[in-house]
Amino acid sequence: LSQDARDWLRLIRPERKEVDDPYLDGPITEEYLMQASKAQRIQYLRELRSQDAGRARIVIETMLPSEAADMRLRLVKLLGDRPTADDQPLLESLLKDRAPTVKDCALALLSRIPGTQTFAKQVARLTDSLQIKTEGLLRRKKVFMFKGPEPRPGQDRFANLLASLGIADFAQAFAEE
Repeated sequence: LSQDARDWLRLIRPERKEVDDPYLDGPITEEYLMQASKAQRIQYLRELRSQDAGRARIVIETMLPSEAADMRLRLVKLLGDRPTADDQPLLESLLKDRAPTVKDCALALLSRIPGTQTFAKQVARLTDSLQIKTEGLLRRKKVFMFKGPEPRPGQDRFANLLASLGIADFAQAFAEE
């Protein structure tokens, strides 16, 4: 904060010891969001995201340039609760972020939004990795089998892939075959 801003804050909030202390007195609003601690900002934005996802995305987008990499990552992870197609432009812009952790998180979230290029790549990887076979002589049933070598026990090479796709996307991918 500039010296003028500090002087002004001391005049209107004399009960605060230091101007740079986290904002603790009263409910946090967008007006006082930047004076709040990191944890308070994340909590406020989490609640805002659950009530008004569009408004939360706008606030997050305005906060991102001024934050350090660890806070940018925490802000991007807030979009992960329910990523939507409206989040796509912001997430795509974050693919150029200077922090690799933020880029990776944005890419992972993009892969969960149907209709995006990364989502299509995830579906293609899934269909390339699995095949449908018929088993049984009397009770014939369809089963999914891994193409190539069987995964070792405890090996979760497809866990993230399957977790990122919904059951409807999974079914649709194999219905097209």
